[in-house]
Amino acid sequence: DWFWDQWIYGTPNPSVSGSYRVVGEPGGGFAVEVEGEQESTAFQMTIPIHVTLKDGRIVKAPLLFAGKSANVGASVTGPCQK
Repeated sequence: DWFWDQWIYGTPNPSVSGSYRVVGEPGGGFAVEVEGEQESTAFQMTIPIHVTLKDGRIVKAPLLFAGKSANVGASVTGPCQK
C-alpha cells in the first residue's frame, strides 16, 4: 500500500518548496497560482492552500502532489488580505 510505504516504512521525510503569484484580472478580481516542488522524494500528498479575502471569505484549493511537482490556480473576486 503506497501510504504505508511512503509515510510509515519510508526513511526520508518529504521536503517541499513553493512559490505563488497573484495576477490581477479585469473587473477587480485576481488569479492566484501556486507551485510546489519536492526536493528529494516524490511523495503522494495534498497541501491545502487558503487565500483570505478582506471581507473574511476564505478560498481553498488543494495542491495535489502525484510526483515531484504540482501546481494549482484559483480565480478570486474581491480584495485579498493575505
